[in-house]
Amino acid sequence: IYATHVISSDTQGGAGGGLFLAANALGAPGGALDVHSLGAGGSLTLGFAAIIVDGPGADFLVAENPFYVTFQNTFAEVAFVEVSSNGTDFARFASAYYGPQVEPGSFGTVAVGSYDNLTGQTPSAVPGNPGVDPQDVVEAGGDAFDLADLQADPLVQQGLVDLHAITQVRMVDVRSGIDVDSRGVVIRDAGAGSADIDAVTVIHH
Repeated sequence: IYATHVISSDTQGGAGGGLFLAANALGAPGGALDVHSLGAGGSLTLGFAAIIVDGPGADFLVAENPFYVTFQNTFAEVAFVEVSSNGTDFARFASAYYGPQVEPGSFGTVAVGSYDNLTGQTPSAVPGNPGVDPQDVVEAGGDAFDLADLQADPLVQQGLVDLHAITQVRMVDVRSGIDVDSRGVVIRDAGAGSADIDAVTVIHH
């Protein structure tokens, strides 16, 4: 199951440049050029033909288009991930940045494992590999998200976000050196542009 329709897209006027075609984020992962650029600080909200539910382990994958420069370092442009069951209230996954407080630069890299609960760190293995199961968390690549991580979120506690009835997923670009993680730590990522969303793959629905 993949995203089937675009709910909303805000590219911040094309800030940062890129490929601004929201429909590229629908369907299966398509590779490095089959993406939608969020725009620096921009966002993209996607809808689905099925309801996403909280099952055992990861519930959905978000594919961006990072790539490994070495086995230890990756070129990554990251984004926050949020979910909603009513289209109004969005719970954001608690994120963490563990890298150094130095700007990687336009063509810089970050160490693998520098981000937690942000999309844009793990390359997708699906494009060009027809034998890969796109719903296999290990094989498919992309960044995995477990709805159970949101159980303590205030919106979930108030009943405004139902983890067994998620209808929308939103990605919000991280502005390097400006935006902070859930602990208040400034997040750094490579590139002068924005995160580029390839696909959202639903595992539990």
